[in-house]
Amino acid sequence: MANPLTPALAGGSGLSASVGSVADAVIIAGVLGLNALIGGAQRLGTNRALRALRTTSTGQIRRLLEAAAVEVDESSLTGESALVPAL
Repeated sequence: MANPLTPALAGGSGLSASVGSVADAVIIAGVLGLNALIGGAQRLGTNRALRALRTTSTGQIRRLLEAAAVEVDESSLTGESALVPAL
């Protein structure tokens, strides 16, 4: 488990149920389930993005950057007085 609070919340949910506070246990379990769904969706999206990046060649990325001809105002960081092309 990536989140160390998940077992604590699960334990709290079980403790709430055993004490008789079933409503609290259901709410905590629902939040845990929702958290698992959101985490799974984020992981799926990340894996898809990584696969897309792996299939994109360096040449394609360089062409995209050159086509954009992006200029960045870094003068506040570098002290330069003019815009410089982004690398």
